[in-house]
Amino acid sequence: MKYLVYLLLGLNLAYFAWNQVQPADTPPPRQLAPLPSGVKPLVLLSERNRGISTASEAARQAAESASPVKPEPAPQAETISPTADSVTQPADVEAPPACWTIGPIDARKEPSDLLARLSRQGHVATLREGKIQLPSGYQVYLPAMSAEKAAEVVSTLKSAGMNDYYVGKRNRISLGIFSSKGKARIRQNKVRRLDYDALIQARYRTRKVYWIDIEGDKHTPMGAEDWQQVMADDQDIQVQQVSCE
Repeated sequence: MKYLVYLLLGLNLAYFAWNQVQPADTPPPRQLAPLPSGVKPLVLLSERNRGISTASEAARQAAESASPVKPEPAPQAETISPTADSVTQPADVEAPPACWTIGPIDARKEPSDLLARLSRQGHVATLREGKIQLPSGYQVYLPAMSAEKAAEVVSTLKSAGMNDYYVGKRNRISLGIFSSKGKARIRQNKVRRLDYDALIQARYRTRKVYWIDIEGDKHTPMGAEDWQQVMADDQDIQVQQVSCE
C-alpha cells in the first residue's frame, strides 16, 4: 500500500513537470462588431501621439538622406569698355550768319554817319529808302447828319462857347484838331456833356525814311556804347534781327 502511494505521488509530480514545459495556449483574437456607417473608430490619445511621432521621424530621416542642391551662381554681365571709335564726339556746329535791319531813320537826318560807323566796325551795310505813316494829330468830330440836325448842333456849340468848329461835306462837323490824344479827349468829353456823341480820329502824314540792312553777319551790328549814342540822337531807331531769305 505504501508503494502505491509513492507511485501515485511520483506520477503526479511527473505530470506536473510535463505540464510546465508545454507552451501556453494563445486565446483567439476578439472580433469586434462592425461600426455603423458614418461612425469613426475610437482612437486612444497614446495611439494618436505614437502615430504622429512615427510620421515625424520618417520625414526627418527622409530629409537627412536627401542630398542638398547647391544653387548655380548667376551669370555675371560682361562689362564693355567704350573705345574711342564707339564714342561719337559732338561736332562743333557753327552758328549761321544773321541778318539785321536798322531804322527807321528820318530823311531829315543824314544816315551816312551811322553807315560809316557800321563800316568801321567791319559790317557790310546797304542803305534802303522807304516811307512810313506817322500820326500828325487827333481830330474830334461829329459824323455826317442832316442839315436841320447840323444847324441845331451849331447853335448848341455857340451857346457853350465853342466856336472852333467846321461844317464839312454831308454836314460832318469838325470840333478841332489836337496834337495829343489827351487834349482831344478833353474836347470829346465837353461835347458829350452836351448830349452829342463826339468821336476821335487819328490823322497821319507820310514821311520819308531810311533803313540800313546788314546781311550775313554773326554779331549784333551795334555795340552797347555805339547804340546808346544812336538812341540819344534818335529814339525811334531800332535794331531788329530779320530773316535772311
